[in-house]
Amino acid sequence: MRITGFIRTHGEVITVIIAFAAGYFSLQHEIRHEIRSLDEKFYTLLNKIHEIDKRMEIKFTQIDATREK
Repeated sequence: MRITGFIRTHGEVITVIIAFAAGYFSLQHEIRHEIRSLDEKFYTLLNKIHEIDKRMEIKFTQIDATREK
């Protein structure tokens, strides 16, 4: 009986707390998804930079070899 009375008198507050908690966890899930997406984009960019670095190293090696001749 006490619990029922408590829910009747504080029902709106309980509803707001539940809604807030649901929104918080939903937002947290979206943030995690965005972080994963940004993480993937970062590693893709890092790999591209690494490929460019390798190409530049090859080109400089070719230029040095040409100069030594």
